[in-house]
Amino acid sequence: MELQKNKCSLNEHKEIDSKLICIECNIYMCNKCETFHSKLFPNHKTYNSEKNIDEIFTGLCKEKGHMLKLQFFCKTHNQLCCGACIAKIQEDNIGIHKDCTICTLKEIKEEKKNNIDNNINYLKELSNELNKSIDELKNIFEKINKSKEELKTQIQNIFTKIRNELNKREDKLLSDVDEKYDNLFCDENIVKNSEKLPEKIENLLKKAENANKEYDDNKIDIFINICINVENSIKNIKEINDSIIKSRNYKNIKIKFNPDNDEIINKFLEKIKKFGEVGDNFIEIDNPWTTDRFINNNNFFYYTLKENNYLAEKTENNGYIHIIKSKLQLQKDKIYKIEFLSNYRNDDFNIGFADFSSTNKCSALYVSQNCVCLTNNGLLINKKNINQNIKIENGKKYEFIIDIKNRKFNLYSNGENIGEYEFNFQDNIFVQASIRNVGNSIKIKTYVKDNEY
Repeated sequence: MELQKNKCSLNEHKEIDSKLICIECNIYMCNKCETFHSKLFPNHKTYNSEKNIDEIFTGLCKEKGHMLKLQFFCKTHNQLCCGACIAKIQEDNIGIHKDCTICTLKEIKEEKKNNIDNNINYLKELSNELNKSIDELKNIFEKINKSKEELKTQIQNIFTKIRNELNKREDKLLSDVDEKYDNLFCDENIVKNSEKLPEKIENLLKKAENANKEYDDNKIDIFINICINVENSIKNIKEINDSIIKSRNYKNIKIKFNPDNDEIINKFLEKIKKFGEVGDNFIEIDNPWTTDRFINNNNFFYYTLKENNYLAEKTENNGYIHIIKSKLQLQKDKIYKIEFLSNYRNDDFNIGFADFSSTNKCSALYVSQNCVCLTNNGLLINKKNINQNIKIENGKKYEFIIDIKNRKFNLYSNGENIGEYEFNFQDNIFVQASIRNVGNSIKIKTYVKDNEY
């Protein structure tokens, strides 16, 4: 009878949910089946069917066809087993542990008791450490979440400011358009006044002619007043007429918005699309390298430094180790990112950082006592190769993220974090590269940010 989890094992009841499990019979039972089972086997122990049979310990072997008491222990597989499990003849499911190291339960008792005592202590320590870790994780998460929200607010404020300035600029340009056109061309009021101008001239002409015809020495004051009105009106007419003439002169002039070239506008839009960047807050700094000659095995040597002192290539001598050292001492209140791209062709190529108070300034890093060194043979810390799988490979970009204050660093290869490590020195730290043979070259950049922790 094949078991069907959480359904009655009887074929006629296979669609009915089971209520109980009998381990000795190895079956699930619905209410109907349990009634008959309890009468037939009153001494069988049953369990709630919500449990999985495999999770219930009954003291009996659960291997198919065994159902014997678990009286032995298999050291090879670290599990309890029955007489059928250790039978010398292996057939079907019998003798599956016949070639294993077997002992009685009494023989393994003390070992397991010691183990459980050790495990209890371990779990207690782990529980205490875990509580601290959880509290620390919560604090870190709160800080990160706060930092995230502050950063989003900062970005929103910056773009709000940009939008406000764009709106102001748009309003100013639109105002400039009105001003330009009003100064160069007649505005709407002049057009309206010009339409009334012929009638105004005709009326003024009649008024002047009548005043001239009806002149009377006894009414000289009236005549002079009319003359003044005519003169003032003519002045206004001239202004309107001058505006008309001026506007007619500008009829072929066009005012444009600059830039009106699609290529220039699209370049500006591309800059807007790329404006801003969410990154790790590192800032690239100038990190000059020594150009002095060092002595190694009684030979002088140095690297030729190119491209603002971060590309070293070729040497005066072949076959000797050539060392370049940063002039910048790494500070405890900063976090540094040392990024380098290798052109690795020959053996003996390494880069890292070291405490130069205990290091021969012209020695290769991998023989220095207090150093971290990535080589073509592995990652070395204090002359010990702690990971031979991490090696310098040609054309790959590597990054050291160095936290001097907390004495730890992360190593990245082509942007992938390949490990966090600790080191035991904190003072007089400089970056150094040791390279043998012409043909190898290295391109190094240095970035820094404040250490907030």
